[in-house]
Amino acid sequence: MFLPGGRAHGRRGSVLDCRSFQRRSARDHEAWTRRPSATLASIATRLTPSKWLLVFEKVSLRTRLAFETVGINTMGGNAIFVDQTSSPLGERETIADVAKNLERWADVIVLRTYAHDTITEMAANSRVPVINALSDFEHPCQALADFMTIEEHFGTAAGLNFTYVGDGNNVCHSLMLTGAQLGANVTVATPRGYSPRYRDRDQGAGHCRRQWVRDPPPARSSDCRRGRRCNLYRRLRQHGHGGTSRPSERLSSGRSR
Repeated sequence: MFLPGGRAHGRRGSVLDCRSFQRRSARDHEAWTRRPSATLASIATRLTPSKWLLVFEKVSLRTRLAFETVGINTMGGNAIFVDQTSSPLGERETIADVAKNLERWADVIVLRTYAHDTITEMAANSRVPVINALSDFEHPCQALADFMTIEEHFGTAAGLNFTYVGDGNNVCHSLMLTGAQLGANVTVATPRGYSPRYRDRDQGAGHCRRQWVRDPPPARSSDCRRGRRCNLYRRLRQHGHGGTSRPSERLSSGRSR
């Protein structure tokens, strides 16, 4: 189970909390998801009787349903959605106090928020794991799902040439870190002023090549890029800020799946 955050799993709320990636493929972690439907009964009680709190400060469609219906409920857990879109965490009481309450009522906290510090503070003050379901700095669960798809097509991510084209946002951060830990050769192409903001972007590189460029590389130099077998990774994202916004405003908007 992928648990970025929580005391037992690191406190960064990052792909880097999953060091097992360096030894196992993404597909190994969730291989059961590709089993025939007839065998899904074998996992129908795997999360019973655990309680999962989905605490969302940001609206969501795919992320919420993937956790709530496809994942937790299918495996016998109890998903409880907590809508915090109109009452930001830390406004009425401290995040530490919120964490101390939530840990008494749930086995796992799934947190979708704006500031990445909210993730790390919640994890630091909670005895139960905290899953980063999106922050303005990373989106690790999406990166895991994306690389599961890559390995479904190619068998392994190790040695593949993975190219990301777009702004260096939260999804970019998680994709480049996941790719590095799985041994892919990662190229990130961003316009000037939109580079990835990850301070520790050389962490987890392992035995792979990483490069940062201004212009997208030729299609023939990449195994994973839009128009070929993986149709997920060219993210020329529209943030709705207009052409006069500063790069930092666009990067912090964090809109993703």
